[in-house]
Amino acid sequence: MLELIKHISNTHNLSKKGWEKLNKLIEVKEYKAKENIVEIGKNTSNFYFLFSGIVRAYTVAKGKEYNSFLFSKNNYLAAFPALISKQPSKINIECLTNATIASCNYYDFIKLTEESIEFNILYRKILEGFFISAEKREIELITTYATQRYENLQKRIPNIDNLIAQKHIAAHLGITSVQLSRLRRDMYK
Repeated sequence: MLELIKHISNTHNLSKKGWEKLNKLIEVKEYKAKENIVEIGKNTSNFYFLFSGIVRAYTVAKGKEYNSFLFSKNNYLAAFPALISKQPSKINIECLTNATIASCNYYDFIKLTEESIEFNILYRKILEGFFISAEKREIELITTYATQRYENLQKRIPNIDNLIAQKHIAAHLGITSVQLSRLRRDMYK
């Protein structure tokens, strides 16, 4: 819980009363590898903060899975379009490793943002960070070579090659598993 407190404090300082209100909304849970947090076609009501583990967000089209993002510790995750529109999710969010995750009911949190400027500011800053990360990922996919994307991923999640399946790394990089094997071979010559 200290990681979340530190992360929120770095985002926006809350008053003591604010922390008391927020603490009532947060539930921490342990998840197993391969366990879904959010599922395609189902409604969701929570957003999450990842304390430990690796989680992926992905969608399925024509029977094929497409990873959109790999999350590591100290990241927020959610199917925000589904939450905001109150529609079923178009993505799965799945634990690739065992994970410790805090959840918060989105709609209860939104009530706090409507009642309190400090929560409104916190929410805005969380969303800004989420959108900055999404744009950064999008730009990285179209402007950098797979080798650079792989090196960036290794910096962001040290030891990733020993933590999750190569197919998930390859999917995150936008390449095939065969291409990843070649890339790794060439890098480590």
